[in-house]
Amino acid sequence: MNRLVILGGGGHASDLLAIVEAARAELGVSEVIVADDQWSRTDRFDGRDVRLAHSLAEGLADSDLFVVGVGYPQPRRSVAAVAAGSTTIACPALVHPSAAVAHGMVADEGSAVFGMVWLSPNVRLGRHVHVLYGSTIGHDSQIGDFVSVMPGARIAGDVVIEPGVLIGSAATVLQGVRVGAGATVGAGALVTRDVAPGTTVVGIPAKERP
Repeated sequence: MNRLVILGGGGHASDLLAIVEAARAELGVSEVIVADDQWSRTDRFDGRDVRLAHSLAEGLADSDLFVVGVGYPQPRRSVAAVAAGSTTIACPALVHPSAAVAHGMVADEGSAVFGMVWLSPNVRLGRHVHVLYGSTIGHDSQIGDFVSVMPGARIAGDVVIEPGVLIGSAATVLQGVRVGAGATVGAGALVTRDVAPGTTVVGIPAKERP
């Protein structure tokens, strides 16, 4: 049996814990620890079977699994680096039982697929990708490391999302589009053409924000 450490104590960590709670026996997890350097609301975890730790490094051991409970790409990358420095092991991909996962989906370490998500055939998720509630990702799409797909987003087939991208809530990315590394797609945007790295696009159709 393994210990699992969720790094981050905000609402996103609470949502990740819901996946762990739903699949705990399958994961073979004996103890869950939630750790944060700046606690604001420990009540999110009241009555749940976890131990709270008051620093990210507290209680981390070489053999512990970890997942990063941070919603945004760049902070998630930074927190993952803290754990990597403690020689812990990124958790295998977490998939909520209510998610629908088609043939050929591959998800790398530390990724999380939340409830009511649909992943079409041959989707590839990189390391520490988070796909939130009600999102869909079309066939043969490739999602890079540390990407966040926020609730209700729609990504069509053959899309490439490069590392560190944020796809906003209810945004749509059309077939065959490439979204460059570190870009942000605003909530509700309709992306009809490629997005340059590091830019922010908003609107219908999506255009770069000045």
